[in-house]
Amino acid sequence: MNRVFIALGSNKGDTEKNLRTALDLIGEECELIRISSFYRTEAQNMAHGHDQEFLNAGCEISTSKNAQELLFFLMEKKLKRRKILKALTISIS
Repeated sequence: MNRVFIALGSNKGDTEKNLRTALDLIGEECELIRISSFYRTEAQNMAHGHDQEFLNAGCEISTSKNAQELLFFLMEKKLKRRKILKALTISIS
């Protein structure tokens, strides 16, 4: 099993719900070992109009996926969420 740390951030819509949804999606195929507290941070070096606060968190997971498989899984979940929301901007990063 591989031990992996993932950083999460959201600055669109219901940011806490977005992070919790991301964690649920990750937990579908990976073992969530630890989840950090949620932290609000100011946007840094963002274009005007994209300067909303971010809500950030991190998690530690255990997975049998290698780095490439894990990246594909995470991107697939992110893209599915975008299609479901029919959003023009990504709400989970």
